[in-house]
Amino acid sequence: MRDARRFLVVVRAGDTSLHPSWTDASLSRSFDLVVSYYGRDPDRYRDAPFRRIDDEGPKFIGLQRLFERETFWRDYDWVWLPDDDLAIEPSGIDRLFAMVEALGFDLAQPALDWHSHYSFGITLRSPSFSVRCTDMVEIMAPCFSRAFLDRCLPTFDENLTGWGLSFVWPQLLGTGLRRCGILDDVTVTHTRAVGGPAYDALRAEGASPHAERARVLARHGLPAQPHPRTLGAIDRNARWLDGRRRGDAGRLARLHERDAWAFHAERPLIEATALGRPTEHRAPPALDPGRLRALAAGMPFGT
Repeated sequence: MRDARRFLVVVRAGDTSLHPSWTDASLSRSFDLVVSYYGRDPDRYRDAPFRRIDDEGPKFIGLQRLFERETFWRDYDWVWLPDDDLAIEPSGIDRLFAMVEALGFDLAQPALDWHSHYSFGITLRSPSFSVRCTDMVEIMAPCFSRAFLDRCLPTFDENLTGWGLSFVWPQLLGTGLRRCGILDDVTVTHTRAVGGPAYDALRAEGASPHAERARVLARHGLPAQPHPRTLGAIDRNARWLDGRRRGDAGRLARLHERDAWAFHAERPLIEATALGRPTEHRAPPALDPGRLRALAAGMPFGT
């Protein structure tokens, strides 16, 4: 019988996956981990303490096959689907799940630290905040509530790369303030540039991920060039800032600008010496889950 863990990590893993560093046998953890392997080595990860399940193909198509064929994931309340090139400490994964539970989020991702390869600036850690409510969550590291994962599952095979789904999924949560966001109190390092087997397959067909994204966005009635937004945030002083209120919107903009200036000041040295390499950074203490839960109770979700 499975123990009482309510959180699950499912990683689409190749032969160089970083997931073995996501757990520590000497420490307790709040989550289970399943390896969805897309490589060809019959022995890879077989001696690990986690179940390996084989499914070839791109990330989300492989996950769709797995989740439609198996039911184990339905025993969990939240499921995180990270890329295999993300570096994160075991305590960071515990904090990720503690935060989504406290906030009652249906969709979330950890922020990228400043050493990461990145595509969208909004996904980079903004140290002025604990969490930002956004209208996008990137496909490299989405965390779903079980019910919302079930709802999003039919979209997983809309294209090869998954491009565009970062905007489609939040739209499925409705309008107004959604239970969706980026967790600045949890960071990962994206250690590699964007790429992989799905991109190679696209190039072989003379296609591109940009074209895939445009088709998916058009299919769901979204603009061809969406601009991700922060709709509200909880700042370092545990204050809820609603982007629809004039005073709060101004403070949000100023804090974002301050963080952006700091990032751009540090980034040249990072790119020269440490791009894609995890590093220790002095982060302010994370907000307690109990405090987050109390704040979330007063946030105007759905309006």
